[in-house]
Amino acid sequence: MKHSADDTRSYLAWALRNAHGHQEGHVYVRDFHDGWVVYEREWMVGDTFNEETLRRTYTIDANGEVTLGDDVEEVRPIHRTAYQPVRAFLTEVNGKTILTGPANALLEKAMTGHPSVLWMKGRFVGAEQANRNGALWTTGDLEMGEPSVKFGPLNWLHSERHIIGAIAESALVRPTPLQVEAANELTQPYIAAASAIWRWIWPQESAVIEQASDQGKLWYSMECISERVHCGEGCGAYSYIDVVKASEQVCDHVKQKQTTRRFENPTFLGGAAIVPPIRPGWGDANAELVKEAASHAEKAYEQAGQPDMKSSEWELLMGQVLSYAKGGQA
Repeated sequence: MKHSADDTRSYLAWALRNAHGHQEGHVYVRDFHDGWVVYEREWMVGDTFNEETLRRTYTIDANGEVTLGDDVEEVRPIHRTAYQPVRAFLTEVNGKTILTGPANALLEKAMTGHPSVLWMKGRFVGAEQANRNGALWTTGDLEMGEPSVKFGPLNWLHSERHIIGAIAESALVRPTPLQVEAANELTQPYIAAASAIWRWIWPQESAVIEQASDQGKLWYSMECISERVHCGEGCGAYSYIDVVKASEQVCDHVKQKQTTRRFENPTFLGGAAIVPPIRPGWGDANAELVKEAASHAEKAYEQAGQPDMKSSEWELLMGQVLSYAKGGQA
């Protein structure tokens, strides 16, 4: 009897978790075929974060009983004590502040063990360092805003009525001095989030998200608002709505984005999974939007750490973000 792909993945996940022990952290199945499985392990030792990707042989019987082989091979060895810098970018269009960052998909998560849930995790919104748009959040701002991330809706390609899951976990991550030193580069606190996607309701979207994740083209995008916006030149602080409306009392530095602008106490309004150009989701594109996407692409590309994507793909991703900023809601 040949098991379905979903059943096989589920049987493998449980066998691997039992082999490594639940107390050792999370185990995720990344890929498998007849006779072999590739999986990731994540665990903490004190303040040290560790992860590794392993390949292992297996056999499975008609009852779904998995026997794991002893030949464990490290596919992509990782042992690190520092977090990677945030590769996110910010877009401000039509009075909206849209934060977009890279994400990856995990079919299983040890905290639930539910085979019908696809998990998407990512990091965004770094603190204490302004991005190329001059937007800045302090650690205190993110402390205030982080609780609003959890339980927000996750939609598909910024289609407000196409809700595919929910943001289930979020955390403000503070790299320790040891991690900063080990990174040999500037690191800053950031918000990380994990979303649960309902695979049994949205199987096609889930499959596309997995494909995008495997190709390094899966992104989180999230809208936030703030209480006030501070001018880096010392002109003062203005209500967010006054900045959006470009009211007369707002200084030109802030209106024209000529200085660092601190967004005080943000509130996050939900997120979206963006997967261009794997599945057409940009049917409302027009020449004006295409042109605007191209004009934003270079700045966003630098903010995001120059991801490995074709320029046409990157402009399409920007088109998704801008399309949302012009009319959609998270």
